Amino acid sequence: MKQIAIASVLILLTLSAWGDIYEWETDLEAATEQAAEEEKHVFLYFAGSDWCGWCQRFKQEILDTRPFNEFSETDLVPVLIDFPREIEQSAEQEAYNRQLAERFGVQGFPTVYVLTPDEEIVLRSGYLEGGPANYVEHLRSGMQ
Repeated sequence: MKQIAIASVLILLTLSAWGDIYEWETDLEAATEQAAEEEKHVFLYFAGSDWCGWCQRFKQEILDTRPFNEFSETDLVPVLIDFPREIEQSAEQEAYNRQLAERFGVQGFPTVYVLTPDEEIVLRSGYLEGGPANYVEHLRSGMQ
């Protein structure tokens, strides 16, 4: 029993170190500035985090994994533009998110754009089957 408890704590610590989309940038302008400084791309993720089944699957199967997070740390500035139903947001954040969704023509969730620091779209994507390695390769190929 003690071994299970220790293993559970170690797993939770490892998972928390990988990052969480709720700690991502929520301001595209700040992200593009950071991307320019760090010579990275922007990973602009439109989601319905607390109600969209495909978004939850995408988060679990791709975004919360070590391969994606290692790639993200070196190549991406992740931005979450969320449209939750139960998680509270400020009126300003809700308006900002709606404006960005309109600007990028988002019609469903999850929707992902990979942008240059100048906000040039290099890839439009969403959930893909095949696991995190497949998704990272998909992003790499689109960023070349």
